[in-house]
Amino acid sequence: MEDMLGEDNIIRGCDLQFEPNPGGLGVELFQKMKKNKYYTAQICALTGHRDTYGSLLQRSIRTAIEMQNRGVTREDVIALCTYNQLNSAVPYVATFLVGAKVAALDPTISFEDTKHLINQVCPKLVFVVPECKDMYEDVISELALKTQIIVFNDASDYDSISFFLKPKEAENDFRPVIASSIHDTAIIFFSSGTTGLAKGICINHYTIMGQAVNISVSGLISNVVCSFATFYWISSAMIFVQTVMKGHTRLICKSFTPKDAWELIEKYKVTQMFVAPSQAMAMMKHGKPEGLNTATLYDLMVGGGPMSSENMMAFKDLFPGTNVGLVYGQTEVAGLITIFKPAVRKDIILMHSKPSSSGRPSFGMWFKVIDLETEEVLGPNRRGELRVKTKMQLNGYYNIPSDGIWDEDGWLKTGDVCYYDEDLCFYIVDRIKEMMKYQSWHIPPALLEGVLQQHPAVRTAVVFGVPHDEDGEHPMAVVVLMPDCQDVREEELVEFVNCRVDNRQKIRAGIRFMDSIPLTPSGKVKRKALKDFVLEEMKYRI
Repeated sequence: MEDMLGEDNIIRGCDLQFEPNPGGLGVELFQKMKKNKYYTAQICALTGHRDTYGSLLQRSIRTAIEMQNRGVTREDVIALCTYNQLNSAVPYVATFLVGAKVAALDPTISFEDTKHLINQVCPKLVFVVPECKDMYEDVISELALKTQIIVFNDASDYDSISFFLKPKEAENDFRPVIASSIHDTAIIFFSSGTTGLAKGICINHYTIMGQAVNISVSGLISNVVCSFATFYWISSAMIFVQTVMKGHTRLICKSFTPKDAWELIEKYKVTQMFVAPSQAMAMMKHGKPEGLNTATLYDLMVGGGPMSSENMMAFKDLFPGTNVGLVYGQTEVAGLITIFKPAVRKDIILMHSKPSSSGRPSFGMWFKVIDLETEEVLGPNRRGELRVKTKMQLNGYYNIPSDGIWDEDGWLKTGDVCYYDEDLCFYIVDRIKEMMKYQSWHIPPALLEGVLQQHPAVRTAVVFGVPHDEDGEHPMAVVVLMPDCQDVREEELVEFVNCRVDNRQKIRAGIRFMDSIPLTPSGKVKRKALKDFVLEEMKYRI
């Protein structure tokens, strides 16, 4: 069966042949890890230490038993904040084994963002790296929660994970909790909305297992998989579940450096790698080490933001014999939406001839592109909002209204503007959302606008993203000054903002001064019109 474009301009992708484990994700992981107990589950890139599935499962079971001893039930949320390390997956797996829900945060998230996310999920336990212990203590204290802090090393003032890893009497008889339904929430991911407030995206057992299968049947070779993302990101969770279900190996990297990214491919015989566009650009700038052998690398996916056709071609040239292509996905579907499938010959040909495309329909997905004004379903080469229909999707937002996620016909609104061509190759060209993306991190314009408004000379401020080849987007501000403050300089305002925000949120594209901001009749900022005007003036290409 092939992907089909109907007369109604709806693209009906190939079905995903998938029979989910009726016991849910915990049962699936338990069974697969037990079956493959002598296989290598993960390798520490820094030390070369190899961890078998048997060892990982044993540590996860011991942690799960300790969770149950502390009263954790299927109603609870377990949080973790850790960089990639050999034990970071232990509480992750243990949470599935006891039937609870897991929510992962990233160690680089600011205090205020951490506070907002923790307040959403109110975890029973939170496992944190030592560097974040004090911040989480303050967050939990301010929120007046009873959350127990567990530290990923020995700590005198808190329980450490080593206590959880001690042998348990009943560990050999342990059996995972069976999910009430495979459509119950298993993982809560966080993704910022158009208002700038992060929402908890509830992903169920069926969806995450289905997307893991999707990767395999697409033909990606996952014998040794390398990704630098933490469990905060959907790509890391998807890769983890995929490798466990296949009995394959993850390469654990604490952080990304272009030098390591190159050298790890040959050293550990990496077969599949996932990088963000900013990481791909960094690898190109660093340059491929002379004599480096990348023959084992079958598939290299670039995702999380746009990358120009010229840069993609240059990146591809560094990996002869490797399938290098853009992919497009969303947390709301727990993985990929479009991809050039290595298992499909036509896709391989198109991947090389259309480097700026993010691929063709992923299995189990239907597509339509909608005119934003008329709701007309558009045909090839016409730009509109991408909407998808699939069984693999979120349940909704965690503990907040989920209005607006789907249209009246049940199609998931992606919020992204795209078009597709006659070969059903998709091109993601813009976002309806006001969010910017800097090195795959979402930046809410409202945050920077709020900081600018605190300056006494600023009357009005509008922030948007300027396209950048390496980082995706750089924030730019358009400012209207107070009448008696016309002598304020750009450098002063940039410094005012940049010393009050995280590094990734800095205004990197500068500030433009204007006499007024275009508004709609209802008083809302015509953000797109303003952005288009400024970019045209600056000779930027949208």
